[in-house]
Amino acid sequence: MDFNKAQKQALGALDCDVSVSAGAGSGKTGVLVERFCRLVRDEGVKPHEVLTVTFTEKAAKEMKGRIVGRFREWAADTNDKRFEDAARDMEGAYIGTIHGFAARVLRENAFAAGVDPRFSQITEIEADILGERVLESLMAKNFLDGVPEYIDLALATGRAAIPDAVFFLAGQAASLGIDIRGLTDPSVSKAEVNRLARDYLELGREIHDLPLEGTDAFVKRLDRYQQAFPTAHSAIEAALFALERQSEADYIRDFDWGGFSALAEMGKSFSAGTKDFRADLGKPAQARAQELARALLAPIGARQAFCLRTVTADWRQAYGEAKRRRGALDFDDLLAATRDLLVGADGQPSDTARRYRERFKYVMMDEFQDTNELQASLIKAVTPPNR
Repeated sequence: MDFNKAQKQALGALDCDVSVSAGAGSGKTGVLVERFCRLVRDEGVKPHEVLTVTFTEKAAKEMKGRIVGRFREWAADTNDKRFEDAARDMEGAYIGTIHGFAARVLRENAFAAGVDPRFSQITEIEADILGERVLESLMAKNFLDGVPEYIDLALATGRAAIPDAVFFLAGQAASLGIDIRGLTDPSVSKAEVNRLARDYLELGREIHDLPLEGTDAFVKRLDRYQQAFPTAHSAIEAALFALERQSEADYIRDFDWGGFSALAEMGKSFSAGTKDFRADLGKPAQARAQELARALLAPIGARQAFCLRTVTADWRQAYGEAKRRRGALDFDDLLAATRDLLVGADGQPSDTARRYRERFKYVMMDEFQDTNELQASLIKAVTPPNR
């Protein structure tokens, strides 16, 4: 096989690990196969001393077959027993997807990982079906029990939208390896809301008191602003009072959406008017109105986010219990359990990870740019340092 300049560089760099990134049909598999074979032939590496991570199981199977074929060809051509042994040893080579690698590590270290070595892997389709059933049952029970977080989330988003939101948040949290219940929302202090309100109302009153003079477009926009301002003013005062005196739940329940619509009107730009007006009043008032609107909505957004996190965390727990009853792990479980096995609480490689580092003299990974943070952490944990 003929290789281009970039491929030859990858093949020639035998003193370091490599990640191959290129488009489909560009010869990535061929480069990885050739590199693997040269490591065995030229560097005396054993097949089980090379970790090779592919993007699909199909690619792993193809790669393993081509490597075995190459070793058998070399054995026939040279009568070198090394290649016969290498072809035979390919049965135990670490060539597969990141999930396949994780499953193998867990089975090899089942006791340390706290998993049943006979665990079954459920497919994405099976996981989706089970997850949907668990969530539907969970929602039905908690709606019937009147659990506030479930009721509030349904009122905010509509019941039908909850599953997509839950599965999206759970997927993102899993890929980042974070605990949903540990997430928080940035808060806006009451003092900050009051400051924003004062700043906006000062500018708003100036605009409200302006005479209706100027171009037709400006007068029309100014008239609409001035008509909406009293309603917005009243809504702001009511919201400030509610923030000071009411509970978060009462604030959200009694929120004046009509008055907020008037404030939203204040946040629209003045495309007409003189240059001085836009610079001194129009743009500053627009910016202050938008800041204030976001601050007044913050408790509502925080509550909705909290409710979503609560439902998602409840679902993850119930879904995990359902899988444990079946003795099954899904793809996210494989990665999370392997991460916990290989990476200590301090973020450093565990003793188990260090043993794999000693085993793997080389690491090759296809499409590393498509890995998420959790997947990358597994590879880094078992990759020898300074490579």
